[in-house]
Amino acid sequence: MTRIRTSLALFAAFAALAVVSLHAEPPKPKHINRAIELLEAGQPVYYTGSHSGTEGTFEAGKADAQTYADYISYDMEHAPYDVKGLAEYMKGLVAGGPTKSGHRTPTVIVNVPVNGIDEAAVRANAWMFSQVLATGVHGIMLTHADTPGAIRAFVEMSRLPIHHEGVGKGML
Repeated sequence: MTRIRTSLALFAAFAALAVVSLHAEPPKPKHINRAIELLEAGQPVYYTGSHSGTEGTFEAGKADAQTYADYISYDMEHAPYDVKGLAEYMKGLVAGGPTKSGHRTPTVIVNVPVNGIDEAAVRANAWMFSQVLATGVHGIMLTHADTPGAIRAFVEMSRLPIHHEGVGKGML
């Protein structure tokens, strides 16, 4: 009789543990961006994405929300500059989330159609950075960054005017 009680108690404990684990929430992420967590841990970061344009739709975002990759490369360099489509894609990622790691969306890095050949070119096209960042992406890739002045201008123009971290003489 004691053996049956012990067996039933163990069975009940394992069943309760199974039910709790089914309803357990995903781990709370340390950062909004999984790629940062991986880099901090010295781990590689893998990406997915097209280099011939990304379909900027809600449905495409929802489908990509559970990607295997650590970040999504969203291409606007070789495709139409469509901020509305990017915003819909980001909404789809949110609707399809959270990710398996508990993040609201996968990390999204956008390749903007700006050639960083020099500081003047970057400053003249900086309006694109603001529009892309306003959609909620995690970062921007400046293509063909050829000079330190272009990179400095990119960092300065990608920040909101109220933030001065990383801006100014000797900061880069």
